[in-house]
Amino acid sequence: MVFCYLKLSLLGDESLLFAAPKMTDSQQLISEQLEGLEIKLEINTWNDDLTNSSLRALHEALPNTRQLAWSDQLFAILAETTLPENGRMRISDNLAGLYGHHLNMFRVNKREEPDWDIVQTATFVLDIADEEFRQEKKYDKKYNTDSGITLRTDFKKNFLNWIEINLQDFQEAGFGGSPLKIFNQLCVYAKEGQALRLSQEKK
Repeated sequence: MVFCYLKLSLLGDESLLFAAPKMTDSQQLISEQLEGLEIKLEINTWNDDLTNSSLRALHEALPNTRQLAWSDQLFAILAETTLPENGRMRISDNLAGLYGHHLNMFRVNKREEPDWDIVQTATFVLDIADEEFRQEKKYDKKYNTDSGITLRTDFKKNFLNWIEINLQDFQEAGFGGSPLKIFNQLCVYAKEGQALRLSQEKK
């Protein structure tokens, strides 16, 4: 409620909250800082065991506890993947915060809560990871582009391991084959969905 009030004060018109208005540079800067602060405050409220994470909350209505396990495991990978200081405005310090930012953008653009299975969630994560890592490539880190998207090599390794651990969930979602085959197909979906997401976020 507090952040909604601050954004309303910034825009000056309640009808603009979901209308993606054109803002001045200073308004845009303040808006981004508010959003970054909101995400950081949310992250600080999560327990160390991740039981209150937004990613878990996204799936908590699902009765299968195995699905809760894969979401917690994925969020742990995101939280451990730190983002470097690179001169641009930082939305977050790790991929977990970046995920939270884009999840909020999804809520604003769709005006609904996402109801994603393991495939949809993995695709969304690979989409935002690719966008971030393509911007990082000039820094002293190793990257891999074999799959058609740009990923930091350590993140790709952890993501492949996560797929292998949760292979049964992917099989139940209709994805067969090896973890690498599943990963490559997810990357194709991620790249296809990225253009649509970016167009929606820029409206």
